[in-house]
Amino acid sequence: MKYSLIILDEVYKELNESALYYEEQQFSLGEALLDEFESALIKIHVNPEGYEKKYKNFRQAMLNRFPYLVFCPSLVSSPILPKFDSCTSLLQP
Repeated sequence: MKYSLIILDEVYKELNESALYYEEQQFSLGEALLDEFESALIKIHVNPEGYEKKYKNFRQAMLNRFPYLVFCPSLVSSPILPKFDSCTSLLQP
């Protein structure tokens, strides 16, 4: 079954702020955060039921290198996956 990924504007805002912070700490670390987030989205898109239910009807995926969780509702349908031309474009101030 195909699933939708709907990403709230607040998520993009927080992700961009976090990426800028990590980029200030170390060159390309912000880009690594964006890459890992994109990878998590792809994994969730392919197999959302593979993630543990943590809060009510929400499942969570943990990022490996960064202290972030991605939450998604258990029941979602229709295929929409955001396509990133370049994750680094989020790093632009």
